[in-house]
Amino acid sequence: MSILLYLCIPGLPSYIKLSERAGAVPRKGDRIRVDAGCLACAHSREMLETVPAFHCFERNSETERMSVARFLEECVMVVESREWSYEDGLTCCVLNVSVEW
Repeated sequence: MSILLYLCIPGLPSYIKLSERAGAVPRKGDRIRVDAGCLACAHSREMLETVPAFHCFERNSETERMSVARFLEECVMVVESREWSYEDGLTCCVLNVSVEW
């Protein structure tokens, strides 16, 4: 079964598309990392690379200097919950995460 896998990062205008055909979905409590450069979705890559990190995370001297993509390289996200839905006959899962930095 193919699953569209998305990531919800509060402060971004839309979900980040992680995969169009995820074979497995992280569970609540799983720790994940996201490498923006490896995302197949050009829109998601561009959003992560252009949005300043302080739009989504605590504003400080470091988050003011980096993009969300760079911030995600340095942190680990923990899956807090999963939301399931269906789009055009495909199973979709949105991961809601907290950040450990």
